Amino acid sequence: MTQRISQVQDRPPTCLPVEVLERRVAYYSEGDRISAVLYLPADASEQNPVPGVVLCHGFTGIKEIILPDYGRGFARAGIAALAFDYRGFGESEGSRGRLVARRQIEDIHNSVTFMETLAEVDPRCVGLWGTSYGAANAIVAAAADLRVRCVAAQVGFADGGRRMRERPPEETAPARALIEAERIQRVLTGQSTMVDPLQILNDADSTAFFSVARRELPQLAEPISMEFLESTSDHRPIAVVDALAGRPLLLVAAEFDSVTPASEFEALYAAAAEPKRLVVIPGIRHYEIYSGEPLERSIAESAGWFARYLSPVTAAA
Repeated sequence: MTQRISQVQDRPPTCLPVEVLERRVAYYSEGDRISAVLYLPADASEQNPVPGVVLCHGFTGIKEIILPDYGRGFARAGIAALAFDYRGFGESEGSRGRLVARRQIEDIHNSVTFMETLAEVDPRCVGLWGTSYGAANAIVAAAADLRVRCVAAQVGFADGGRRMRERPPEETAPARALIEAERIQRVLTGQSTMVDPLQILNDADSTAFFSVARRELPQLAEPISMEFLESTSDHRPIAVVDALAGRPLLLVAAEFDSVTPASEFEALYAAAAEPKRLVVIPGIRHYEIYSGEPLERSIAESAGWFARYLSPVTAAA
């Protein structure tokens, strides 16, 4: 049965908390070393393997920001969680600042493979969780990878190029010209223009959030390539969400989100197959989901979804 929850007030059941173990790990994605942290329930073992979830970060995100709260929250609920730096970001190797969706999706697929090698994780029970840009990544990655049994995504978008296509052509002409010039430059010179991330994501909410975050994590200010604009324009989870083919999808939106409006997830929800669930957390903006009661709610929603659909029984079905 369809479950669409708007302005939801009820709270999903939570699991009893367990001790969390944190382990720094490393593996490779397309030849580059990936730096990651594994969050494990203390009772996970080869004799007692648990479900595992790969955490897919958003725009320029690194494993030290936002992800620890979710990693620990999922581990307390009995789910292993892997927080990693995409290639070119944080402590991972790779071309610096190259934020390209298809490359990040490769990193996600390789992270799933790494999760399958862990003795403490049941390889039949691996899911993806993504936030913001990482929500789109998670959906597209899962659509192409049948090993992914379940997806939870929050404050993301359905179509990265929608705004450009829906605006009058004269308004988008400068952006389209910039994308074309960058495409030609990369082909002729092998180089891409590098810019401060806040020159691209420059709305008031994003500027405020990242300005504060950079004081503690200055690496968030590392330049990114303008190739990001073309990649995002072509990043369309809504075009592939039906390929989840019945694998469960949870979508969590913020009511007053101006970065990735809740209407984006409403469109995704309409296009997705069952089982699916849409939750719109009332009264919050995009970045407010990462603190206080909205953070607790978002963790509980995703943990409950994974507990329901990543058990060995559902994986075998």
